[in-house]
Amino acid sequence: MAAGSEDAVEEALNVLINVTEKSGKLRNDLRKDILGAVSNLRKEFAKLKCEVEDKNKLIISLEMKTSETNSTLRPLEFGCAGDKEATSPGFPVNWKVSNRNVPPSGGRTRKLYSDVVMARAGNVPHDNKMYKFFVKSKNNQSAEYTRALFK
Repeated sequence: MAAGSEDAVEEALNVLINVTEKSGKLRNDLRKDILGAVSNLRKEFAKLKCEVEDKNKLIISLEMKTSETNSTLRPLEFGCAGDKEATSPGFPVNWKVSNRNVPPSGGRTRKLYSDVVMARAGNVPHDNKMYKFFVKSKNNQSAEYTRALFK
């Protein structure tokens, strides 16, 4: 808790205690109840303060671990400058792309996509097949208008 809020809570509890001391007509059982409640509130605020401090320490330690991990992983990121980089101490990695032509598995030769498509153009039996296309208007427009839009 912040120092200002701690002081405000403590001041409010002291006001309650002062009221019980100054009030001469306050019954003893009520006075004891108020003092007990103030005591319980102080204990609970102390527990909350300890929990907040513990959580802050945990956050600080986790932030330190995160920064250590980030500094360890930063050299492993792709796209870093330089041809050779270390993945971990002592393991250099060469990211340079090779110009070596690797044949496909099975001993087959590679074909270009354009060559494959050009070869298929006359051999595929369903090239001249007509397909139907169904369009339905959302706004109850005429079939001619929809056909004109589609064309």
